[in-house]
Amino acid sequence: LPIGSTVANGFPSIHYQDTYMIKKTTEKSTEEVSKELMKLPGWVVGLLKLRNALVGVFGLKTDKQPPVQETFFTLIENREDEIVMGEEDKHLNFRASILKNTSEGTISLTTLVHFNNV
Repeated sequence: LPIGSTVANGFPSIHYQDTYMIKKTTEKSTEEVSKELMKLPGWVVGLLKLRNALVGVFGLKTDKQPPVQETFFTLIENREDEIVMGEEDKHLNFRASILKNTSEGTISLTTLVHFNNV
C-alpha cells in the first residue's frame, strides 16, 4: 500500500490488492483527478447494465445505475490527498483509493478486495 494511504482502515482483511502509480505533477485537486480516473465510458455503462440484468437473478447488488453518479462507487473518505471509495456486497467488499502525493509528484490507484465467501 502507498505510504500515507488510509484505504485499508476498517477493512477486515485483504485477499487481493494492487496499486498502480504514475509520476505526474498536476495542479488539479485529488477530487478532480479522482473524477477523471473514475469516469465511466459509454461502453462500460452498457456492460454494467448487462451485468445488472444477469446478476440480479443471483441476488447480487444491482441498485446503482451509472451515469447518475459521478463515480460508480460509494464515497467513503474524502481527504485533501486521498479519495477512498468502495462497496460491500454478499460476495465481497471492495475499496479503491486515489492518492495524490504532491511532494513526490505521484498519483496512485489502489484496489483492495475482501472475499466474504468462496
